[in-house]
Amino acid sequence: MRPVLLQIECALGDTLPYATRSRTLLYRTIKIFTRRAQHVKQNNSTRRKEERTMRHKQRMFEEKGYKLIELNLGFEDLMVKAFEECVKVNKSQTEYVSVVSPNPINLYMESLTAVVHREYITSIVEKETGLKLIPTYCLSRKYFQGSILGSHTDRDACEISLSYCIFGPEWEIHMGDDTVTTKLGNGVIYKGCEITHGRYKPSSGDVIQIFNHWVISGGAKVHVAYDGDRDNEIFYRGI
Repeated sequence: MRPVLLQIECALGDTLPYATRSRTLLYRTIKIFTRRAQHVKQNNSTRRKEERTMRHKQRMFEEKGYKLIELNLGFEDLMVKAFEECVKVNKSQTEYVSVVSPNPINLYMESLTAVVHREYITSIVEKETGLKLIPTYCLSRKYFQGSILGSHTDRDACEISLSYCIFGPEWEIHMGDDTVTTKLGNGVIYKGCEITHGRYKPSSGDVIQIFNHWVISGGAKVHVAYDGDRDNEIFYRGI
């Protein structure tokens, strides 16, 4: 209280008589603290509203097993360039994946994708799901025009997963009995080991999807944290 009063008094100066200055000081002090109280009340109200909204989203994820989110990280184009450069340098080829046709190009733990997974995506998905997560691995995949992805569930290291698009046209993905559309800048979080998912409609062009995977901290699948790989653990934990 005292520092605020001193600041106000200094601002008023000696131009007013003492009694007038005191009344003015009192009124201005009341206004300042009224505005502050209103501001705090508004902030608290906004925060409570945001918390209620987030709890609702978390309940929906728990009930449905998936949720569509907007990411728009702002550097998707850089991730595409990193993917293409890695493919070029390592002369990466398409590889057989039983549920994908035609064969895609897969990059396991590509450097930039892994950094984004560790530094950005994990905290976002923890907030969206209300879960404490341990990363397992990330995968960058290029699907070619006309690709389909058969219905499947994932291995234990994909207990909680996020698939998001960094390049290509919109593409439908089935989550259980529902269908959602992924596009540049958005993604879908899903329970990879529980909910069946696939893309039955052929892609209308080449698509690059990023897959980030986690297990729930303290959960039944924690034994595959970091995909059981010491190098992954060192990277994600920053050892």
